[in-house]
Amino acid sequence: MSKMAVQEHAGFRAAVASLMYFTVAAVVWCLVNLSIALGIFFILFAMLANASFLGFFTEIDNLADHYLAAGSAARVAFQLDFMRSFITVFMLVCLIRGPYFIQTLRGCFCVRPGDTL
Repeated sequence: MSKMAVQEHAGFRAAVASLMYFTVAAVVWCLVNLSIALGIFFILFAMLANASFLGFFTEIDNLADHYLAAGSAARVAFQLDFMRSFITVFMLVCLIRGPYFIQTLRGCFCVRPGDTL
């Protein structure tokens, strides 16, 4: 192979490696944000239960009883409210953690001279 072909092959491998790194980093970042959002809901629910195991499981039982006794329209409304609030919390966590994620990724890519991120 010529020197130019070797350089092109090395550039292609560097680009694929960067893409794979970005994919793994983005998936892990999203999973961590998801875990944080779930943790926030767990903490809020535990606070509603006066931070005791008995209160926590009593509140879960109470919520389950009301959910199962409700009609289908009320269940759908509850599910939509829960999903909206969860998505809102998840997006807020992403917005708060996003700039640091971008800053961390900027130094991790193989960049040719003259390229900008």
